[in-house]
Amino acid sequence: QGLMVNYRYKLDDIEKNHELFAARNDVAAAPAVRRLLPKQARPAAPPLPAAAQTRRDA
Repeated sequence: QGLMVNYRYKLDDIEKNHELFAARNDVAAAPAVRRLLPKQARPAAPPLPAAAQTRRDA
């Protein structure tokens, strides 16, 4: 069972949302979308090990 949603990219939030996912495997979603998830929802994949993560220099 799954859920498909349309994405709305807010340019000011893209970097913050990427960092949130990279650091905590958390996907940014509106509260209305989050309410559709089961209480015990788990991420689809575990976070990458720190050694596998890359960060570009700003």
